[in-house]
Amino acid sequence: MSQELGTAINPSKLQCEGCQGPEENMWFECHLCRIRQCGKRQGVKICTEYQNYPCQVFKIRFSQSEKAPKNLPRICKIGLDDLIENKLTEMYK
Repeated sequence: MSQELGTAINPSKLQCEGCQGPEENMWFECHLCRIRQCGKRQGVKICTEYQNYPCQVFKIRFSQSEKAPKNLPRICKIGLDDLIENKLTEMYK
């Protein structure tokens, strides 16, 4: 998952409850995220709920990523916890 996000992740610090989760549990970078700010303005919990998904902000932000745009629909389908569990299982096979 570190490669997908482009930053080192300390698993003991991973307490993500999603972009609209409690701010006290967010990573510093999340407070600055344009996609999170957009989601708050639009009143959605996840980008795929937005009527104009994928919006221009999303397209620009993830234009360099192959996996992130594919993960959002998977999160909607199976949930974030299951996606993380699946990724961890794949990593430690």
